[in-house]
Amino acid sequence: MRAICGCLMAVMVSLGPWAALADDNRPLRSARSPDGRFLLKLEPGRPLVTDARPCIGTLMAKVKPGRWEKRWSRPLVNDVAPQRVMIRADGKYAVTLDEYRRGGARNAVVVYGQQGQLLAHFGLPMLLHEDDWQHVKIRQRAVEWLEGAKARFEDEPEQFVIRLAWDREIRIDLKTLRLRETESDDSDTVADTIPEAVLALLLAEPGQTPEELGEATARSGGDGGTLDLMRAARALIVPQPDTDNPVDYLAWMTEAVRGEGNPAAPLYTAATSEMREFEGDAGLLQAAMNGDPYALQHPDIVAWLESNAGAITRFREGAGLSYAGFEYKGDAPTDMIRDLLPTLGSMRQLAKTTVTSGQHALLEGDAQTAASTFLDTAVVGSQLSSGATLIEDLTGIAMQSLAYSALADSFADPAAADLDYVKLAEEMDARDDALRPFRDAVRLEQGFALGVMQRDLPRGSFGPGAITLDDTVKEANAFYDAVAAVVDLPYPEAQPLFDELADYAADERSNALLRLLPPSFRRTFFMHTRAEMQRRGTRLLAHLKAYRQQHGSYPDTLEVFAGTDYVIDPLTEHPFIYRHEGDEVWLYSTGADGADNGGLHDERAEMPERDYVIWPRPTPE
Repeated sequence: MRAICGCLMAVMVSLGPWAALADDNRPLRSARSPDGRFLLKLEPGRPLVTDARPCIGTLMAKVKPGRWEKRWSRPLVNDVAPQRVMIRADGKYAVTLDEYRRGGARNAVVVYGQQGQLLAHFGLPMLLHEDDWQHVKIRQRAVEWLEGAKARFEDEPEQFVIRLAWDREIRIDLKTLRLRETESDDSDTVADTIPEAVLALLLAEPGQTPEELGEATARSGGDGGTLDLMRAARALIVPQPDTDNPVDYLAWMTEAVRGEGNPAAPLYTAATSEMREFEGDAGLLQAAMNGDPYALQHPDIVAWLESNAGAITRFREGAGLSYAGFEYKGDAPTDMIRDLLPTLGSMRQLAKTTVTSGQHALLEGDAQTAASTFLDTAVVGSQLSSGATLIEDLTGIAMQSLAYSALADSFADPAAADLDYVKLAEEMDARDDALRPFRDAVRLEQGFALGVMQRDLPRGSFGPGAITLDDTVKEANAFYDAVAAVVDLPYPEAQPLFDELADYAADERSNALLRLLPPSFRRTFFMHTRAEMQRRGTRLLAHLKAYRQQHGSYPDTLEVFAGTDYVIDPLTEHPFIYRHEGDEVWLYSTGADGADNGGLHDERAEMPERDYVIWPRPTPE
């Protein structure tokens, strides 16, 4: 029945005109769902007057003939009003398109949820490919791209679909809030391909002409803001608290990280439930995990690995499947932590178990199985780090760091002489094991914080000096905006700015909670960047060894890999240090201080006057 209703819904919308379309003379005032059960009222914004106000959208639901009740009301992202609006028949989603008199500017497609929460915000450069721009027209000051297009909601899976006049479809997954690629999507979205006239209108402020934009850009020494535009289009947008119509932050955080399908999660759940904890000597287990031959052959370790064979198999199988996080339960973001902690602890232990099994395979001379086992562990770490909470990110980082350290160590084992490095390097390039951008973790933490504020703080002021929701939210948003901007910078540029964040948060007038956060974000951002350094460095090492297998010797410089991200050390934004003498190479990161100390190793990559050595593998202290 659900599928049938979904098909009917799709037909109703696609066969008719746009649900609501503004004319050229006045902004859109209202829009209805296909069956008339839902009505979105619009109060146009006024951005260019002294008493400026935002565009307000209010969704009404018909409860019986002649009687309506408010479902939600909130400021929309539009400067004045959207140009088009579509509401799904059940009221679960409202989609606004374009901007009044500006067309496809920054607000090309915006998706709101059933409680009014802002779910997704797409700028036009995120939707169109290089080949699409030839069909886009500039008329006066409007970017027109939807002329002749049709749009519909689909139910299985839940999607919003736009069929453009030139027969290309744009599909937005309403679960993951990401674009779904189709077979016809054979062209990349590249900022450099955006026509200059379109770009000028996309970047212009309300009422600003392209000429004024160009003058402002020239004064600032900027390049037109293409990068900022693209970053903004990709950014997570955090809904704002509303005590009258509370935002379900748990649902928002869940939807923000969901991917397409989740077949890996049941495997991980089964694996953690089957896993047997090691009950012997902790030092023996640590030695086995580090590859010590005596420990790996100890009867207690052998028996423990055998008892966990099924859990390890499921864990590794999950690495080859799509993953969309564990199920979050409860009624508030804080419930997520309570439910996740036992699972995350088990996943980290299972990663250690799997790495130990890889070390055992290496001891038996099977370097290929060992390498694949370590890679699987790294991929699962990346999957886990894409969750909605910072603790998932930290757990995933720790798992990936463990896996890449073990993989690099395995290259020094005698069994690695038979390893096909060419095949391994290709496999590493093909695996999706990059960590999520840290700015997304910051935005999710912002949603977590706002959810707590919405629940615990009053809306109005109650006495002199009282803490109110509005004031606290304003301060928190400013702080998280600053943190997100800092961590979006290259690591060397970001580090000095954390001192400014700490000074800002330390102001006696600021929220006490904010004073605790800059050191935490600084530390986590470093750990995130260090894990990426290990990932890139190990991948570069595999390519160096593959090059030697193919050409008989190591390359003289890293120029043979120019243009690849794994040549660049993210801690410095410069190439890794590489030296080559005969059949010997040295490869290392200069660590957090960015100074070349000749390869003096620090396992944590943070001590002054120390480096992080990738090759040759440092001897454990």
